[in-house]
Amino acid sequence: CIRDRVGTRQLIEIPEQMVCNSPEDLNATVFPSFEERHTDTTYLSERSILVCKNDLAMERNNEMVERLPGDEFESYSIDYCMEEEDKARYDTDTLNQTNSSGLPPHFLSLKQNACIILLRSLNPKIGFCNGSRCLLKNWTRNLLVVQELAGEK
Repeated sequence: CIRDRVGTRQLIEIPEQMVCNSPEDLNATVFPSFEERHTDTTYLSERSILVCKNDLAMERNNEMVERLPGDEFESYSIDYCMEEEDKARYDTDTLNQTNSSGLPPHFLSLKQNACIILLRSLNPKIGFCNGSRCLLKNWTRNLLVVQELAGEK
């Protein structure tokens, strides 16, 4: 409910049962029984945490990946320039720290059964479009094998 006005902005009161006091509290509230249900595609498709900044999204994602059993798969972006004149123009460290919307991070740590979001439309006819949520089932150096989350179509 709209509680008050400050200048031209309206303030919205957040119900007490929706307030979380820490990232751990937020994860536990949105994903109860995560350790037991982390492979349940219906359970995962019914939950998400929305954040306003990319760095916060990475923090929440990394926390959830850490809770998954198994070995981590570390993936790095390609961070070198093919053309000599571009090497002087683009600093590799700066490019690696860029956290832009719509681009994957330079370093990404994943585990089997991590929930991921596609950034490209790979096969729209069968539902693998930009924004599709999937479960990571397997990987190689250049390929991720995914399963679409239930209810995503």
